[in-house]
Amino acid sequence: MELYKKSFRLKDINKMSTSSKNTELSRLDLVMFGIGGTIGAGIFSLTGIGAQYAGPSICISFLISGAMAMLTALMYSELSSRIPVSGSAYTYTYVTFGELPAWIVAWNMNLRYGFGSAGLSRGVSAYFDGLLYRLFGFHLPLFLTSGSYLGF
Repeated sequence: MELYKKSFRLKDINKMSTSSKNTELSRLDLVMFGIGGTIGAGIFSLTGIGAQYAGPSICISFLISGAMAMLTALMYSELSSRIPVSGSAYTYTYVTFGELPAWIVAWNMNLRYGFGSAGLSRGVSAYFDGLLYRLFGFHLPLFLTSGSYLGF
């Protein structure tokens, strides 16, 4: 029972310290940072593969993805107005659900960053391989590009 209480203890918003430092990011900087974190760079490297499978309906999938990104942004803005301290999903989960769910959310965010960067590097390596083939006439080894030449 003690482990359960410790795992799901909540953090009091009033006792959380707010940063007294002056912010050096403008409103535009924060909006662009949020858009970049929400959309990500994978949209630039995997669009061709998505168009290959979805065809002309990729526009619909982009609209659905944009709507989900907008709902996520609205959710974060609502949480940040209710919990006015520095933090991210970890802080919001800690305040509302407890310490163990917040820890799980934090590690899921770390895994998301790792898998996202791995997928992005795979897509960029395929484009870089295509560039090398068009400029110099050779391909990178297959273990560097996962065997995908994107039709080059």
